[in-house]
Amino acid sequence: MITKNRGKEDKLFLDTADKDEIVKLSNFDWIKGVTTNPTLIRYVHKKRQSLIDEIEQEFDDKKLFVQVQGRSYKEMEEDFFYLLEVTSKTTGLKVPTTENGLELIQKIKNEHPERTVLATIVYSVEQGYLAGLVGCDWIAPYVNRMENQNINPYKIVQDIHQLYHVQNLSTKIMGASFKNQAQIRQTLLSGADTVTVPPIIIKSMMNNVLAEESLKVFQQHAQEEEI
Repeated sequence: MITKNRGKEDKLFLDTADKDEIVKLSNFDWIKGVTTNPTLIRYVHKKRQSLIDEIEQEFDDKKLFVQVQGRSYKEMEEDFFYLLEVTSKTTGLKVPTTENGLELIQKIKNEHPERTVLATIVYSVEQGYLAGLVGCDWIAPYVNRMENQNINPYKIVQDIHQLYHVQNLSTKIMGASFKNQAQIRQTLLSGADTVTVPPIIIKSMMNNVLAEESLKVFQQHAQEEEI
């Protein structure tokens, strides 16, 4: 597999719209930012704009990604213009990797190159390739959803990673859609630059059951020594 050096930019993202969870975990320097989508925002029962304002005001040193809404090109373009007006220039845009989405991404990168774009709902190498050609900064392969459709997501990530190297494309891979730690590990080993992870999985990564049991024994022995 092709390998490359990973710098300080390749950190972990939180895949959530829950501000409380973001606050709890954002103290870790390795949390680079937050990715949201309409489903995640729906879970927290907040209006998209109020949530954007809260996160932008609270975390000016973190990267926020907000998804452009709509299916037709006109709908997505209108929402893009709206987001241009109401979001910070540092806020990234998530755009679906469809024909209409790719057309919009090209427009964004041509007319607003300062805007970071993440091409989302990637299920194939071909989608990843086209997203790279139109100048996306990031793509988001949906790992768990691919597995649910009997698609090998790790082969997809590995092939995109190699294709970008061969074609000299600067687009980075942000693995997304995870249900367990093993998926995250394998995605990174397959060549993803980073991953965006739900808080519940990050907490399970930090609170290994066997480690907690070992710590309990150590603490018990330490207390016995003091007696």
